Amino acid sequence: GAFLYPAGCWDDDPVQVESTPARLWDWGDNPVSRGIRAALAGAKTASVPLKDWSAHYSVPRLVVMAPGSSAEIPVNVANDGREPWPVQADRDCRCIVHLSWHLRGPGGRLVRFEGARAALGKTVIQGETVRVALPITAPAAAGDYLLEVTLVQEKVAWFEDRGVEPGRILLRVRAGENAVRP
Repeated sequence: GAFLYPAGCWDDDPVQVESTPARLWDWGDNPVSRGIRAALAGAKTASVPLKDWSAHYSVPRLVVMAPGSSAEIPVNVANDGREPWPVQADRDCRCIVHLSWHLRGPGGRLVRFEGARAALGKTVIQGETVRVALPITAPAAAGDYLLEVTLVQEKVAWFEDRGVEPGRILLRVRAGENAVRP
């Protein structure tokens, strides 16, 4: 069969299907139903890349997890810029803003560049702060890691590449931990 995403990035919007596989069975929001709704609503206007990259993050200093476990970490994200962050992608899956993370091991060695994405839930305007549940998965090996929390404007740039400091969390992975302790 042929396949087309006429309504943008179904697999990334509102949240990555990898982090919530139940979306694969959602009859109300799937690529076909989304395409039909988009056709009935008319053409989407194209999103544009941000010009003013400015944000800050409020994150827990320390999170303790069991090896290989998954959790959602609460993150407050503030838009310090002069333009809103788009939360809907255009037809080319561009310009939507998501929260994500990078993971570094001992000595700052990059362990995982691209973590799961989390939707902001709404367009975030200048001066506004939103609380986002960021899905993370601990590495299989015990130890101390640095979790760098950052925004990304899809197919444009990561916010830290445009001068915005990421939020930094010490991720302590310990065998025998039952739950996440922020």
